Amino acid sequence: RPLTRPVQVGILERGDVLVQHQPDLVPALQAELATLAGPGVVIAPNPDLPAPVVATAWTHKRTCQAVDLDALRGFIDARRGKGPGD
Repeated sequence: RPLTRPVQVGILERGDVLVQHQPDLVPALQAELATLAGPGVVIAPNPDLPAPVVATAWTHKRTCQAVDLDALRGFIDARRGKGPGD
């Protein structure tokens, strides 16, 4: 389910990456995104996104018009573990 703004900020403050998708994204694509979940990566729906998929890290954002696992993995690898104190 969608995360509240305070929960989203807490995720980013920890240095985790938040990958959100529009809730109406087809289930097969949601399943692809779920493969990215794990330590330091949270996947969640968000009805207020400007694009189908948005990855966010502390002060960084990657907007995707489609599920692009390679681009998302690159963003995660570059940004995971880098919160405000890192």
